[in-house]
Amino acid sequence: EGKAVAGDARLNVDDNSLYRHKELEAEELRSLNERERVAREKGFGYVEIDPEGEIACIANGAGLGMTAFDLISESGATLACFLDVGGRFYDIAGDALRLVLSLPKLKAVLIHSYGGVTRADRLAESACKALKELKPKVPIVVELSGTGESKAAEIMKREV
Repeated sequence: EGKAVAGDARLNVDDNSLYRHKELEAEELRSLNERERVAREKGFGYVEIDPEGEIACIANGAGLGMTAFDLISESGATLACFLDVGGRFYDIAGDALRLVLSLPKLKAVLIHSYGGVTRADRLAESACKALKELKPKVPIVVELSGTGESKAAEIMKREV
């Protein structure tokens, strides 16, 4: 009859614009697993790479996290997730660790932080408090460098 009929449609929405499209948020949430949902609620930058993976990486910045991802992958281990905490780790260490420790096959957690603005000593205090509370059953490897790193090392030696 000479008329166009749409037989299929796709809609791609940038996740960063979902706050402007509340009507789409419910659909987006349906595709997330429980960890991804919690991460979204807490405002974490969380990417679950392999839920059966061995190592979780918590880093303060995507570049640092991706570098760790590359090194972990090159070693033959599998990365379970990457959690970008930015400079907010001081306040969310317990929540961040609780989230990644819920991964079923986890063998270790890497907390990887570098920064001039992110104070390593305050991050160490927060991480130690969370570790005492959570008592993880897997090794937690902490790499802190930058402002306050010597004090951070003292705190970690004393507290853990």
